[in-house]
Amino acid sequence: MMETDFKTDIELLEPIELSAEEAASPESAEQSSRDAAPPEPTTPPLAPPAKRRILPLALAALAVGCSIAAGVWLYARPSQFASTAAGLPSPAEQTTDPEREPGASDALRDSVSLEDSNGWGAKLRDVDELRQLLQSKKQEISKIKQDYQYGIFELEDETRRLLKQSRIDSLALARKNSEIELLLQNIQRRQIYSETLERSMQWMDAASEELLYMKRRASIDVLVATLAEGIDMQRRLSEMDQALQKFQPTPSRLSIDPRSIAAPSVEATGKRLIEQAKLMAVSPNDDRNQEIVAEVCSGNVMRAGELSKLSLKGARCLAESTTKHLFLNRLTEMSPLVAQKLAEWPGEWLCLNGLSKLDAEVAARLFAWQGSWISLNGLRELSIEVGKQVAGWNGRQLEFMGLQKPFGMEYLVQWEAAGGRLFVPEALRRTIDPADGNTSGNSDS
Repeated sequence: MMETDFKTDIELLEPIELSAEEAASPESAEQSSRDAAPPEPTTPPLAPPAKRRILPLALAALAVGCSIAAGVWLYARPSQFASTAAGLPSPAEQTTDPEREPGASDALRDSVSLEDSNGWGAKLRDVDELRQLLQSKKQEISKIKQDYQYGIFELEDETRRLLKQSRIDSLALARKNSEIELLLQNIQRRQIYSETLERSMQWMDAASEELLYMKRRASIDVLVATLAEGIDMQRRLSEMDQALQKFQPTPSRLSIDPRSIAAPSVEATGKRLIEQAKLMAVSPNDDRNQEIVAEVCSGNVMRAGELSKLSLKGARCLAESTTKHLFLNRLTEMSPLVAQKLAEWPGEWLCLNGLSKLDAEVAARLFAWQGSWISLNGLRELSIEVGKQVAGWNGRQLEFMGLQKPFGMEYLVQWEAAGGRLFVPEALRRTIDPADGNTSGNSDS
């Protein structure tokens, strides 16, 4: 509804000027009141009580006389009120008056009309669509970059293992080993590719921000153009067209010359990995684990349950397998990167009963898994941080049959209340459901 200032009829009336003849003077009012009043008695004044009866009658006669005079005067001048009222515009006429100053809602309506008439509405929609395309492309490139980064970690893990196994403790010896030299070169190449993807994402971020700025400025200009002059709308439209062409995410715009990337040298990477390999512990099962990983990567997961340590390469190959159940109960530890890659596995049941501890970072990545059933029966206690990660898991069944302390139980109860099936020891179940006194949550009923 448009805002309009309406005045009352009294405020719009012209002041009425009374002529000398028409104005009722005090003398004439007194004369008329005397004419209207009854003649005074000629008898001598009576006692004081009689005077008190005459005075109210005189005042009443005076009031009647004033009323009659005012009525005659108003009756004689009706035309001036009529002529004044006739010149007033009606509320409807005031609302539709083309000469009045438009309000805020008028400006908004006019700006919408201007957008439609000049093609601004469609142009702004094009900007929104391009920004959505940029964000979609950025997400795709971000996923590719994550894969490259994980590949770098995997290659570094493999290089450290070879350095330790071969007892290489200098860069000169490392460069003489053809397998290690190839790994170092592959690491550098992936680092360059990862950096080119990062720059492409930065370009898309900048393009999206520039388009958002131009859209907001154009929207303001369209609105202001209905109230003021001097804004070159055609120039704004041309700038918008140029931006829409400039920020299209074509392959030529996203491509970056790898030679412009200053990646760490092979020598620097080699020295860093040699120092890290010196700190690695040697396990007698390392060779066996490597054999099993090689089988898993070839498509045979029959011996996956015999793994006592899971490398990044092994986690990747397991995540790419089509098996529905993974029983990795001999694993006693797990790194966050291994948990992150394992969480990509599209199976149903993940058994990790060999883990006796679970930190918050590993739990955050492990409980991002989209499967149905996780068994962690080796855990003796649950921290508050891990409990929070469990509470947000989307799976259907959890096993914590080794828990001995009630820490973090409120989060397990929260997860179970959301529809999951929770398996815990009877002692802890009674703390959850004291009224039942049974292990209803641990049964198949």
